[in-house]
Amino acid sequence: MLARETFFIWAPPEAVWSPWAKPVLFSDLAEMPNGIPGGVPPLPSEEVPWLSVFGSRTAFVVDLAGEAAIIRGLQLAQHGYRPVPLFNTSRAGSEVVPTREIIAGLHTGRGVLSSLHLPVTAPPAFLLDSGRLPHRMAVSPGNYDNRWVVLPQDFPSGGRLRKQGIDTVLLWQMSGTQPLDDLAHVLRRWQEAGLRVFVKCGALAQAPELITVKRPSRFRSVFHRFFVLMGLRRSSAGGFGAVVPEPSRNRGYG
Repeated sequence: MLARETFFIWAPPEAVWSPWAKPVLFSDLAEMPNGIPGGVPPLPSEEVPWLSVFGSRTAFVVDLAGEAAIIRGLQLAQHGYRPVPLFNTSRAGSEVVPTREIIAGLHTGRGVLSSLHLPVTAPPAFLLDSGRLPHRMAVSPGNYDNRWVVLPQDFPSGGRLRKQGIDTVLLWQMSGTQPLDDLAHVLRRWQEAGLRVFVKCGALAQAPELITVKRPSRFRSVFHRFFVLMGLRRSSAGGFGAVVPEPSRNRGYG
């Protein structure tokens, strides 16, 4: 019951962007901490003077590490944006990608979002964990491999965004002026659909920068999905995640 109620607080059925929210991590809410220690500090308007310039015609993509992505998303919610959790992974012991702080953040969002009463057409702030794919090296047997990636179908199309009045995308990440490779396939499509793409990193007061998203490898290739998912494991409950099996031992004879 807790998982279902909390998911629908984050993704109300009537809200425009709810179909893209990922439900899998909500199932672990009852077993995890009740929220982010210290809660969510405000995002003072005087410290982000550029925020009001972007307004309701902007979609955010928040690609920060775990808890930081949720804190930023909930801060943006206080400025009228609808945070959309896209954490498409699952949880278990010996997990490769930590999920404890993300789940705690989902707990915290329950209270914050309930108090805000965002309109169903509020512009989106898509939330990602920048640590979703820490490496492509082999994961040790017995570990829970919950590394994950995003694909274009995990997001609305550029045409859908424009239909809802969105003409600008603002990527908020820790550093750099280009998105991670999997996200580049999404943002490049949006850019080609006519949306402007900005990137925000560094000091809070530093204004976002307009960028051209570089064309990623295998862009629009029919083989892109195959190569990006190679070596990753899907969870039977949805999203990514499975225990890496022990190698079989063929004893043989003679």
